Amino acid sequence: MNSAPLSPPSRSFRLLMLLCFLALAGVFSLTLSPLSSLAPQGVDPDVFRWLSLVQPAILAIVCASLGYALAHQVSLDAPLGRALVEKQPLRPVLEKQLAPALIGGLLSGLAVIGYIRFTAGLAPVRLELSLVSKLLYGGITEEIIARWGLMSLGVWIAVKVTARGCQPKAIHYWIGNIVAAALFAVGHLPVLFAASTEVSTTLVSAVVVGNMLPGLVFGWLFQSRGLEAAFIAHATAHVVSVSYLSVHFG
Repeated sequence: MNSAPLSPPSRSFRLLMLLCFLALAGVFSLTLSPLSSLAPQGVDPDVFRWLSLVQPAILAIVCASLGYALAHQVSLDAPLGRALVEKQPLRPVLEKQLAPALIGGLLSGLAVIGYIRFTAGLAPVRLELSLVSKLLYGGITEEIIARWGLMSLGVWIAVKVTARGCQPKAIHYWIGNIVAAALFAVGHLPVLFAASTEVSTTLVSAVVVGNMLPGLVFGWLFQSRGLEAAFIAHATAHVVSVSYLSVHFG
């Protein structure tokens, strides 16, 4: 990972409000997905669907606030959002983000396709989110949680523990990236266990690896190009995988 990160940004409360709004929009988009199919027996599906939004909404706000408090301290930023709220030109930021993000998204999408093919016969039940949920919740909310919040925290802790407050180096970003990607991957397991009672060790391993590898790509883009590059890459990966599913499974 590049050891020369983005120049240290200042904190912006308007940026925090923007990220909270985007994160909650992603959470609300889950109402378009069949969450009620995970409702335990005896629980009203509609009630379960709305209650299931509470935890990710709280987590999204906490991680947005965590990134607000820590990201600027370790030279991590959301430069496009910052330019938007500060009414600065957007094009220079997009020119730096777009190409790497699309390439990273394409590669991550191919990895997701490999994961889908590998687990096709292992997962008796698969919760399939709507495309809108994948783009908004997956592409934005999950990145605010995993990268903006958790990766910023991981890098900050790594710097405090190993460098005693010095400027972060490549190893610190990799530590934060790996920790965030691992937590991001493990975070998919509760849905897996809720969706199926037949879960093998092979399937659990595939879910962790299949989600962790793209997470590492998104983390590298966050550090080197900014949070919105991770947004774009994550959303692109979903577009690639959904296109594959629509062609091969109708």
